[in-house]
Amino acid sequence: TVAMGDELAQELSEAECRRICAQVSRPGLSYLDTNRIISINFERPLGDGAYCVAYRAELEGVGQIALRIVKSGLAREVIKELKQNVSIRGTTVETYGVTVVKWRGTTWRVAQVMELCELGNMDDFLAAPEQRGLSLRSRVGILRAALRKLCELKRSRVVWRDLKGQNMLVRRQDGED
Repeated sequence: TVAMGDELAQELSEAECRRICAQVSRPGLSYLDTNRIISINFERPLGDGAYCVAYRAELEGVGQIALRIVKSGLAREVIKELKQNVSIRGTTVETYGVTVVKWRGTTWRVAQVMELCELGNMDDFLAAPEQRGLSLRSRVGILRAALRKLCELKRSRVVWRDLKGQNMLVRRQDGED
């Protein structure tokens, strides 16, 4: 395993990033032309984890999306990260594809283009229930819905490597999804 600092130091060319995109491409994770990304808000990340950082962006023909940039500059690490992501309609966040982006000015990285979940992650959503007007009953209902979705993933034989509230995104409020 390479330390994250070393991964960030590694440089990938745009061509290498495109080769990685082609290698991980499959239904639901096809290559999207970089020119379709109209704008990326690098000023305020939506989330920053150990392997990826997510930004709000706008995709031509789709609108507001989340752009999940894989931090690693090592091809094998990028491929491993993207291959672990699945898209199961109704259970997981919609994935539109993969693309390449310039990150931190001059660094090329591979990014996953995903549905934007305006309500954020489960931890943040449930942290201030009074601000959202969530009763105890509503919070229990949300957690039960999340557990049902996790059971669907298990039935689909999906193994979740990092199960926690920060990695569960909230699509809608009031038990709608």
